[in-house]
Amino acid sequence: MNGNVSLASYTQATGHFENGEFAKAQHPDVELIFVGNGPGAAEGASSPYADKARIFGLPENIGCSAARNVGAYVARGCCLLFLDDDASTDAADLDLLAGTCIERGAMAVRGRIAPKSGAGLTGNHYNLGDSLKPAPPTTEGFSAWQASAFEKYGGFDPLLAGHEGMDLCCRMLGETDAKQFLYQPGAVMRHDYAGDDRQRLQKVEKLQLSDRYLAFKGIDKDRVAVAFKEVEKADAV
Repeated sequence: MNGNVSLASYTQATGHFENGEFAKAQHPDVELIFVGNGPGAAEGASSPYADKARIFGLPENIGCSAARNVGAYVARGCCLLFLDDDASTDAADLDLLAGTCIERGAMAVRGRIAPKSGAGLTGNHYNLGDSLKPAPPTTEGFSAWQASAFEKYGGFDPLLAGHEGMDLCCRMLGETDAKQFLYQPGAVMRHDYAGDDRQRLQKVEKLQLSDRYLAFKGIDKDRVAVAFKEVEKADAV
């Protein structure tokens, strides 16, 4: 990985950014961007890395998609890496995620997500198996994007907090094909989908709102997922 990569993390609360050592120590030439999604949100997480990070504090919470778009807008790299602050991963995983995107000329690459804690619940889209293959970018907080394409197609829809990667993928599919969106199983992030069944239910209810909004926009995410499966079967990467 080199200076062509911009790593953008958005945070909603003061805390510890668990992946900062990647950017600060192991890859000092990677651009590190913190977007604080609300008053004071960026400073607590980014303070140990303030000597190298570009920090953008927002006066209010504008939603995860819009906050990621802020990071993308100010980024200088040709590859955008999005990483949420409540997850953890290693330098090698981020290397692989960005490297796959750059070397294969992909529009976007998503990784595999494993539970962060023993009690944490996982999502059915977190682990898609052990093979590199076409897949929609449904893990937005652990994804790499071609910066020029991300900008060309308008970035994430700021009204979405869930399925924003699918939405952007569908906009791009009008001029490219499904093989330009990849799942890289070797790149692993640790994150809990939900801490318990109550939190899982709350998350599912929010995603159902996103489903209805996608339907309003004319996007059938289940149909798109089936189309990716057909591409995977017909022409393995």
